[in-house]
Amino acid sequence: MYNRFHKELRFFFSLLKRKKEAKKEKRKEFAFHLHYKVKYRPKI
Repeated sequence: MYNRFHKELRFFFSLLKRKKEAKKEKRKEFAFHLHYKVKYRPKI
């Protein structure tokens, strides 16, 4: 019983961690795109 609960808990936390990391990556990408747009905006 305890072992199964422990495994599920670990699985849950690994999912949570992965979700956080994915969020971080998205934020990085977004920041990069913003920076790129601002820096290399075509002059009209």
